[in-house]
Amino acid sequence: MINKHNFLYQRVLWAGLSLLSLTIISCSGNSLDKLALGISKMSQLRSAELRGGKFILRVYYRFDQPGAPLHVYLEGDGRAWLTRYRASHNPTPRNPVALSLAARDYADNVMYIARPCQYVSFDKNPDCKFPYWTHKRFAPEVIDSVSAVIDLGKKKAKARDLEMIGFSGGGAVAILVSAQRRDVTGIRTVAGNLNHKVWRKVLSDREIEISGLVSHEFTNYQIGEKLNISETTVKTHLRNIYSKTGIHDRATLAIRILNSDKT
Repeated sequence: MINKHNFLYQRVLWAGLSLLSLTIISCSGNSLDKLALGISKMSQLRSAELRGGKFILRVYYRFDQPGAPLHVYLEGDGRAWLTRYRASHNPTPRNPVALSLAARDYADNVMYIARPCQYVSFDKNPDCKFPYWTHKRFAPEVIDSVSAVIDLGKKKAKARDLEMIGFSGGGAVAILVSAQRRDVTGIRTVAGNLNHKVWRKVLSDREIEISGLVSHEFTNYQIGEKLNISETTVKTHLRNIYSKTGIHDRATLAIRILNSDKT
């Protein structure tokens, strides 16, 4: 009887702890949503959840002038890690810097896009697993999802041109998204992980695009497909990049252009 009671007690205890854990996570998620909502109200940004490819993304937007340039803000990596080696269960940012910047932007058309798996319920995003906010956070399907949501915003705003603003890891996303588009007139990064001395002063615009794609493990063939150029042309650009930077392999180029340890 004692063992049976102990067993039942342990079952009840574990059930209680599990419920408490879920409640804490839920409350935490709700508080982060309330924080984002409060920030968005500063500039009368509206909230929406839009599907782009594999993911549904949270956006906040204000479209006041049809046809005016659209300023697109991309959030950082959020709370991707609990410790140096332990990934978090939810990457929603505790301090959404990109959203705060968007709320303070008084341009005619402004759109903030959270990164995949931030804010949106995992029930709506069944593919949300920790690789998508750690080592796969710049995967092609992530970039395609963000670009597709930008298309939706651009259409609603009736905008022709885009200004991309990325915070931290969002800066890398801005570069990769821009590399596959022809409507981006400017890119700005805040606390980004880009090596700007190499990025701006040494390489051409096309070499910058290719370097960004190489840094995220795109093959020469995939780069050619993205940029609508031949694989031979990609190889020529890479030779020029290596010559200008003194780098002799793709891995070193990736480290120099995108230092993932800082995201």
